[in-house]
Amino acid sequence: MRKQASLICLIALSLSSSVVAYAQTTQPATAVSDQTDNSSADSPQVDKQEPQSDAGTSVDTASKTTDVRTAPGTAVGKPTPTAAAPAPAAVSGYTFPSGGELTAYWFWNVVGPKAMIGGAFTGSWKTWVDTSPTEWHRRADGWRKRFGVALIDNSINQSSLMLLSSVMRQDPMYYRCACTGLWPRTKHAFKMSFVGRNHNGDALFSPAKIIAPFTGPVVTRSTFYPSRFGPSDGLSPYYLVGGVAWNLIREFVGKSPRW
Repeated sequence: MRKQASLICLIALSLSSSVVAYAQTTQPATAVSDQTDNSSADSPQVDKQEPQSDAGTSVDTASKTTDVRTAPGTAVGKPTPTAAAPAPAAVSGYTFPSGGELTAYWFWNVVGPKAMIGGAFTGSWKTWVDTSPTEWHRRADGWRKRFGVALIDNSINQSSLMLLSSVMRQDPMYYRCACTGLWPRTKHAFKMSFVGRNHNGDALFSPAKIIAPFTGPVVTRSTFYPSRFGPSDGLSPYYLVGGVAWNLIREFVGKSPRW
């Protein structure tokens, strides 16, 4: 019981002392405010306005003074240096082609000069030079069949190139070399036969450009050709080599965009 009583007394004493301290801190402020009111009531109107202006000036000066903050190690009165703005990122001139641009590129390669010139060359070569397949003979109707199959091969090849490149998120379009000179541009044409671009415009290996030239022949040798042909007969690198030749034409004759 004595311990509880003493604990209660200590709590009461601490509460009373805090109340007394709070009263002591508020009373002088009240007294000062009362004195200020009395003095302002006894003084004339003109004298009351002047101290207000001086007080306002002192308050403004004090506020301006307190607003100036100095960092350690800097001179007084000078503003604190702010962090430098980050440098803008380097802007590349490359923009990944849109879906419409890729569709137009595919359509132009399927029905444009590449398809017509390539089909005519293939039909003529396989009619009067290679004569494959022999069942189609070396007459005009045989040339028409070979020309039609060449167009189908090209359509399937181009569609495979676009689909595979889309899955791999690569740009399959051809870009002319930014360099000059016969040999550098020739090397660039060869390189573009197996190189594509990512969304940042960087060059990278393109499996689609290696696979696509075989897809068309594999399909047509299993369907349109005579029954003795099969998918394995479509694994010839004929269209892969033809793609390199067409890249050379686009590099030195065409109007493809530059790298």
